[in-house]
This record gives sequence, structure tokens and C-alpha cells, in this order.
Amino acid sequence: MGFLEGLLGTFYNMLKPFILPPLSAVFLVLVSFVISLVQTLVYRATIDVEELRKASALMREYAEIQRKALKTGDRKLMLKAKKMKPVVMREQAKVLAAQMKMFIYFAIPLFVVFMLLSYVYSGVPVVKLPFKIPVLSFLHRGTALGDDVFGFIAWYFLSSGLFTTILYKVMGVSV
Repeated sequence: MGFLEGLLGTFYNMLKPFILPPLSAVFLVLVSFVISLVQTLVYRATIDVEELRKASALMREYAEIQRKALKTGDRKLMLKAKKMKPVVMREQAKVLAAQMKMFIYFAIPLFVVFMLLSYVYSGVPVVKLPFKIPVLSFLHRGTALGDDVFGFIAWYFLSSGLFTTILYKVMGVSV
């Protein structure tokens, strides 16, 4: 047995009590909360949120002016939108750079976490729903999971989305 197999076996044995519902759901909620918290703290520490808010406000203003100019045909608004465009493009580049910075910080760690979780939870029902969601059967192709069950990926993303939204608001970093 190689080193990696031994490491994965140890990881699997540590998580054995948390493989099946309801503990699997609780464990994955905790994992998603911890990851969301760390991401939010890193975001807050590395990104100038006030600058992003100003950029977002400018982009919304530009979009509104452009929409009105196209709708009414007003030449003054068209000229104003044309003059604003280079500034808005620079601001969009700043926002994109901030988003890419976060992606770079978390892409590889999240990939590793998902590889480890997939070793334990692939094909394992995490949450049984009281109703069916037809698109789940499409997402569960190649597994025994039905359209009334969340697997670990769906449950993680649902939990993570909820926690990230709440934590961004609580920590004042939502743009």
C-alpha cells in the first residue's frame, strides 16, 4: 500500500462516523461554514471593499445611463455613456482582478478538500428530501442516488452559498 492510499484510508476511517445521514449533513455543513468563514476573512483582509462598492455603483450608474440612452435615443446621454466607458472599463478590470485574486487563493485548497470529500462521500446520500427534484437525477448520473437525495456536492454548495451570503453581510463585505 502506497503512502497516498494509507493517508486516504486514515482519512476515511476518521470520517466513518460521519458518512451516513444525519451526521454526514451536519459534518458537511460544518465544513462549508469553516471554509466560508476563512474565505470571508481572507476577502476582508485582502480586498478593498469600499473601492469595490464604488466601482459597482459606477458600473450600475453607467448601465442605467446606457439603457436610458438606448431607449430614448438621447444624444446627451449617449455622449455621457461614451465618456464614462473607459473609466467603467478600468473599474470592471479592478473588480475582475479582485475576484481572480480570491479564486487563486482558494482554487487549489478547495480542489484538495473536494478530492478528499469525494473519496468518502461519492455516491453516498447526504440529505434525503421529502420531495423529488427532477434535475437531481441528471446530476446523479452514474450513481445510485435518486432525485430525492442531495449528494455531498449539492449539499456543500447549498450550505456554502447560504453561509457566504450571511457572513458577507455580517462582516460588512458584501458589495
